[in-house]
Amino acid sequence: MSIDYLTQFSIPAAQLPDRLRALLEPVGYSPQQAVEITSRCDFDRHGPSREYVHMIMTVVPDEGPDLIPPLDESSHGVVSFSVPVADEKGSVKDFAPSISGHDYIVASWGDGSFYSYNLAEKVWMALGLTPRCVGNDNQRIIYDDLSLPDFGIAEGEISNEFYWVPNRNVSWRMRNEYLRRYLWMRSAYGVRVIFFTKHFCRTRRNFAL
Repeated sequence: MSIDYLTQFSIPAAQLPDRLRALLEPVGYSPQQAVEITSRCDFDRHGPSREYVHMIMTVVPDEGPDLIPPLDESSHGVVSFSVPVADEKGSVKDFAPSISGHDYIVASWGDGSFYSYNLAEKVWMALGLTPRCVGNDNQRIIYDDLSLPDFGIAEGEISNEFYWVPNRNVSWRMRNEYLRRYLWMRSAYGVRVIFFTKHFCRTRRNFAL
């Protein structure tokens, strides 16, 4: 199921920033489409075109409600922020990262200074994907389906360092046919949890794929 949020949004689609409009547009059914599943991007931080967005995708069972309220993770844009407090042995034995109790497509962690990203273990193991790394200035991880073989199924930046300004933008994308297959296997929707701010517009919402 894809929902057309553009027709429900309070600002006409023609007036929306390109970045926000792309996140709100319905995901098509083209198998080869690269669907954005996680992002953290900062543009023109102190300029007139200031724009910032972070987005993570959660896996919500399709028997749940059609609409869910904004999730807490929209405030920091990662699955897990900082590390759990462990004052005694075994105090975090039940530690289970999630997006407000839901699974996620990309495992992301941050503490305000450093951010790390990887495809969720459940995703790449369920789909039988194999990772390969691109180093140097790129610092990307790419997942392939070697059983076919088929390459570039999912990919994105591994990390981001923040010191007043981020050292790189992060964008994770996954081939539409594989993302939809995983969601079908889980009997779930992919819900985008978004924080977006621009010079004239600010909103926090969740969007289902």
